[in-house]
Amino acid sequence: MPRIGGESHMWMNGIYEATCIILLFPIVVSIGAGSQITDKRSTAVCNFLGNLSYPLYITHYSFIYLYWAWISEHKDAPASQHVFLGVSIFFLAIGIGYAAMKLYDIPIREWLTQRFLKRNKAK
Repeated sequence: MPRIGGESHMWMNGIYEATCIILLFPIVVSIGAGSQITDKRSTAVCNFLGNLSYPLYITHYSFIYLYWAWISEHKDAPASQHVFLGVSIFFLAIGIGYAAMKLYDIPIREWLTQRFLKRNKAK
């Protein structure tokens, strides 16, 4: 959500963010924690998104900086260009996160599992 309230009413944005952090986020987490997944497709989607979340978290912020840099240089660009660039960056971030997951995160997790968990079970 973009900043709300403007520079003359910055307190509005503080109330919005505090409401999200104190009320909304715990509700979303409790809904997710209390849900049951029963079919294979939902389980596969949840596992994929769970595996993708950390690599995406680590890699996406640089794209936010690039997007804001572009916005600051092209303030008068048409809305369609802003939407196209935003959607393109979204999919690029997902693609980079997926590549990081497949090429780095999963192989490192497997190596660490073999190295430390199997060694501890043998003892």
